[in-house]
Amino acid sequence: MITTERHKFNDLLLALCETYKADIKIGTANLYWESLKAFNYYFINKAATYHVSDHINGSYFPTINQLKNIILTMPLNEYEISEYGSFVWNSDRFEIR
Repeated sequence: MITTERHKFNDLLLALCETYKADIKIGTANLYWESLKAFNYYFINKAATYHVSDHINGSYFPTINQLKNIILTMPLNEYEISEYGSFVWNSDRFEIR
């Protein structure tokens, strides 16, 4: 993610808090940001949506590792490949899928 996406990311964390009736402290939000900022926001949002919809593993607020695992194992559709060039990572840190 890029710094200007921090607001969207914070909104996503707040939406997850509302969904799971959870509170998040600033330090925890910063930990999520620092741990996930290498990923494209699109894929973080997609992973969060997937987690919420998962009737087996989505019962609790997602951990950083759960979100990373979803991002790294989700199949990419044709739109995502053409739009993002199959790069999951942002910036100069990337992984070709």
